[in-house]
Amino acid sequence: MSRVIVRFILNGECIATKPLNSQDDLKTVREKIKGKMLDSQHFLTIDGDVIDVNDEECFTVGDVIDEKRIINIKGTEDKKGIRIKINDKLITTIEIDNKTPLSNIRTLVQNIPESAYFYTLDNDRIDVNDEECFTVEDIINNEEINLKEEKENKSEINDVTIGICLNGKPMIKKKFNKNISLSDVRKEFENIKQIPKDFDFEDLEGFKIQTDDEQSSQLTSILHDNKINITTEGIDISLNNSFLLGSPNNSTIPGNSLTGSTKSDISIHNTEMEVADTSTSDTDVSEPNEPIEGR
Repeated sequence: MSRVIVRFILNGECIATKPLNSQDDLKTVREKIKGKMLDSQHFLTIDGDVIDVNDEECFTVGDVIDEKRIINIKGTEDKKGIRIKINDKLITTIEIDNKTPLSNIRTLVQNIPESAYFYTLDNDRIDVNDEECFTVEDIINNEEINLKEEKENKSEINDVTIGICLNGKPMIKKKFNKNISLSDVRKEFENIKQIPKDFDFEDLEGFKIQTDDEQSSQLTSILHDNKINITTEGIDISLNNSFLLGSPNNSTIPGNSLTGSTKSDISIHNTEMEVADTSTSDTDVSEPNEPIEGR
């Protein structure tokens, strides 16, 4: 029993290549190339005669293979040239009969992407696992089968409109990709007037996230019910106040920087010192000059 590499030719085109034993009967061969050869297609003898499906057990590979190691296949008369389209763009034209399962079309037309789906005439999508249950006649329209490729835009899928809360109070809503880093979110916030320049992100437990950790933290890590909270509590203003609380005589102007408040403090002390010096000087000047006795 010899083993040969057989090419199967349909209408001048190779539809399959398979290593076979010369004694394999054609019924076995049909099973081995299932998906490449349709039920409506038939093997041909070397002389070009059609072999009935019921007679395939009576023929072997050695009976029908030619000197070029080719086995020819022919379809039945009821097959049609059907245009296969994806999103209304013509991909190819194939000759198949109306009883061909859709799963065979996907096998025959190998450039159909996995993201493309068959649709019924009622525009219902057919799941890939259900394609064996549907035939060409179920979906063909004007000698065409139009698949629809659903190109998933990952960016759009991950986009979400989030509510931004400032110190726990709802402020505005904005659309973000939920997988971007917090440092990128901060950059986006720079263009929003309602959001202060200095703020901290809070995690789901209410703890502030360090600025150094924002690059490695995703928006999803602080997202809850499509909301995030940022806080200004404890930033700049509170630090200034805590620094100035140690001086009870301070008179500060709201909005002053830390440096400005320190200067104000010093000026108060200077004023007190000047008053003390002035009072001493006044005492000396106001005393009348008394004559010294004996002179």
